[in-house]
This record gives sequence, C-alpha cells and structure tokens, in this order.
Amino acid sequence: MRRSELAGHFQSWKANAGSMAGSVSSYQLYILNPFDGRIVERREFVAKNDETAVWISEGLRHSRPMELWAGPSKVHGWDSILEAPSDEREEMALPAIPIH
Repeated sequence: MRRSELAGHFQSWKANAGSMAGSVSSYQLYILNPFDGRIVERREFVAKNDETAVWISEGLRHSRPMELWAGPSKVHGWDSILEAPSDEREEMALPAIPIH
C-alpha cells in the first residue's frame, strides 16, 4: 500500500471514529474485595450499549464480586464465584484428571 493510500485509509478511519464517538458510552468495571466490598481494581472501557458492556465484562469475569457502572448508574453486579450456592459450585468443579 502506498503512503497516499494509507493516508486516505487513515482519514476515512478517523472520520468513522469521529462519527461513532457520540454512539458509545464510557463504562467502569469495579472488581471488589469479597470480604469488605472495597474496590480492588477498576477497568474503564467504551461500549455501544449496556448489553455490550455486560458482555465485555463477562469476558473479564473474576472470582471476586464485580460491579459495572455507567457514570452514576449501576448497570449490573456479579457476586463472588466463591459465594455461589453449593449446587452451582458442584457444577463449576473441574473433573478429576486421572494420573497414570
């Protein structure tokens, strides 16, 4: 690709990114300490809508409790995996691997 073609692609991308800027929202994912609820880690990202933000957060799933926020509004919360009811923990258990 020539430099002039590359510059054209960049300008096109820049125009598209600028038009998308109004159609995305900023989200904050907080990973919490399961014992005292304090924030252990914060991750920020942008997404098209709440559903997409929850999907992205699921990909970042942590064993600790998490909360997803969009500005002052809580979008979704996840309990600690360790606090799941016993029947759910049994389903999540890894199968035994035989050692020969």
